[in-house]
Amino acid sequence: MPAAGRSGRSLHQIRREAPDFVLALAAAALAYGVMSLLMTATPVTMHLHHG
Repeated sequence: MPAAGRSGRSLHQIRREAPDFVLALAAAALAYGVMSLLMTATPVTMHLHHG
């Protein structure tokens, strides 16, 4: 049971209990970066080709 005023586990506790947490965090960060790149590059490319 969590202490009064707090809910859930701390990030340190989650990282310690779930060894794949760091891998999942890295994969999410990489995917977010790729998504941002594609969502920026696509309209720019369309503008350059179809002017």
